[in-house]
Amino acid sequence: MGEWYRLTRVVPDKIQRVVKWVCDCVCGWCVAPGAAPLSVSGETVDSHSIRVTWSAPPSDQWNGVLAGYRVLYAEADGGNSDGSVASVPADELSYTVRGLHEWTLYNVWVLAYTAAGDGPRSDVIVVQTAEDGELTDSVCLKYTYSHNAVV
Repeated sequence: MGEWYRLTRVVPDKIQRVVKWVCDCVCGWCVAPGAAPLSVSGETVDSHSIRVTWSAPPSDQWNGVLAGYRVLYAEADGGNSDGSVASVPADELSYTVRGLHEWTLYNVWVLAYTAAGDGPRSDVIVVQTAEDGELTDSVCLKYTYSHNAVV
């Protein structure tokens, strides 16, 4: 039979959150998203920055309330094999990655997450930072890879 828990000293304004957690997690509703964010794309901002944008995964795949997104990025040549991760609030659908190396290709993925964990990663996109100097429209590069083919 199931276990019983007794909550003591719970502040009244926290009761709603506790009840939601019990209903979501203990009753089996607390699971990671079942789909990756859609329409992930990237663009060059300058020689040390790129902007990544995406759409939310289909709402029927959220499996609860989205807590946010994670933008994962690493040098495409494996120079920084561990890569980096930036967390983005659930109400934002873009992120500017700063502090990158000049004229470098980056692999980028986006995933959604809930309190239960991370959902699947999007397909990888590859975005290149600009060379140092003034950025013009002709220097702006945008790469999108889908299923190992350049789109």
